[in-house]
Amino acid sequence: MRKERINKPLESIRSRGSLKKYLEYSSVDLHEAITIYERNMRLSEAFYSPLQCLEICLRNAMASQMASAYGENWPVNPDVPLHLDARKAVKEAKEKLPKDANQTNDIVAALSFGFWVALLAKRYDATVWREALFRAFLSSGKQKRPAVHER
Repeated sequence: MRKERINKPLESIRSRGSLKKYLEYSSVDLHEAITIYERNMRLSEAFYSPLQCLEICLRNAMASQMASAYGENWPVNPDVPLHLDARKAVKEAKEKLPKDANQTNDIVAALSFGFWVALLAKRYDATVWREALFRAFLSSGKQKRPAVHER
């Protein structure tokens, strides 16, 4: 069990600022605050693998439908109705890749989970959702875009 001689160095490494909410919750009991912090860290670790699987499956299903509708080079195709922030995300992902990278696959893999979730937003309802993305969710029944985006 962790003792005071371990708590103090942990506190100095973590800083009071990062422990603030845990200290407030524990009535400024350092041992309890660090215990709660550790539990939160373990809980976050437990969600990492399922979240990573979700992200990869979502990304691959959506990218496949985008490629079917707009062509294999859809991320860089100027005719794809992506908004400015999505185009910026694609550009930034592309710039991080080595010159010899498989551009489309590597760009797709480099795009954040937020990018894919954003493609499910209302502003894409009349464009990429209806032209491509709804097909990525057909196996779970006919899904409406708002329900998919909310989930």
